[in-house]
Amino acid sequence: MRRAVICLWMMIKRMGKHPVYWGLLALFPAALFVVPKFNRAVNDRQISVGYVMEDAKPRETEKPEYSQGENERQEYDRQLLGAVECKLSERVKEDDLFQYKKYTEKGEMIEDILTGELSCGIVFDERFAEKFRKQDYGQCILMYLPEGMNVGGMVQEDIFQRVYQAGSAVWYADLLGQKGYQVESKEVLEKFSEYQNQGKVFSVKYEVQEGSGEKAQNTAESEKNAQMLSLRGVLAFLAFLAASLGALDGSRDKKSGAGKGIVSPGMLMGTAVAAPIIPAILFLAGGMLFREMPDGFIPERILQESGSALLYGFILWLLAVFFSRLLPEKFLEGIMPCFLLITLLCCPVLFDLGGRIVLVGYLSKVFPITWYLVFWN
Repeated sequence: MRRAVICLWMMIKRMGKHPVYWGLLALFPAALFVVPKFNRAVNDRQISVGYVMEDAKPRETEKPEYSQGENERQEYDRQLLGAVECKLSERVKEDDLFQYKKYTEKGEMIEDILTGELSCGIVFDERFAEKFRKQDYGQCILMYLPEGMNVGGMVQEDIFQRVYQAGSAVWYADLLGQKGYQVESKEVLEKFSEYQNQGKVFSVKYEVQEGSGEKAQNTAESEKNAQMLSLRGVLAFLAFLAASLGALDGSRDKKSGAGKGIVSPGMLMGTAVAAPIIPAILFLAGGMLFREMPDGFIPERILQESGSALLYGFILWLLAVFFSRLLPEKFLEGIMPCFLLITLLCCPVLFDLGGRIVLVGYLSKVFPITWYLVFWN
């Protein structure tokens, strides 16, 4: 046992002479700050959409009418246009995907689309309100989408949602008017938003009672866990990379016969592989616990993080020793870049390709990174 400890210490000292290991270990604390910052930048990024509401102009063949029916139609059109503009000019929330900007001139909006300031543009036809009232929806809303931009479908869905919410508010205000209540459609929308923000409309909260009596985390905390999963995946991949380098060192020592006559070949290979894995696993467990500091340390959480990291490290060590004994040094050097790239593509580290391609999902289960991440799912 004493010889094994001394041999391990010598391997760690040898590892410290190689800059690649220092660079690898430096990536762990860097990931703790870069990955969450990147996730926040992605979540905060919103799609800018411009819109123009063309002024309604009377047709040349039409004569001015001042009948009660015409006045009611004009009032409906006015209310609808006001409600639509109210929906588009709502205060942008943090989780909103789209941000709408009003333009008075279509040419100015198109110019901003071409310069990249806007992702796309919407033009409400001059007879939009009339067509909407008559349920003649053809060509009443035009979209200007630059070539190569793929947000058109999402913008269409969001526009339709806002337009029909505005139309529903106008209909409800008209219904109240028939009952003797004079209410503007904008007031209906404001009241709807007020109730919706307070969680009083179509809002259901689910809570799962665990054995310890603690409630499961709410939706906001679940979103945080999704962000933590990406960080966990990056740190797990760095530990996997450290194990791969350890396997390469073990295979190289086996070929050169280093330590022959001092320790057994098996002990030499085991310590050579363990030298880069041990600090990587310590950084993995410590990094995840560091991310838990704002919420306070929970003994069960510390035990889970430490235990899962140690088990993951032990599995990596076994696999690295196995492949270093089985495969020659030159072969390991040749396949390692391709192998690491396949690992990144198959495992849910940077993105979950297995959720879209079934075969990749099955293939990812071969890698220990997926085992470690599934434990925390």
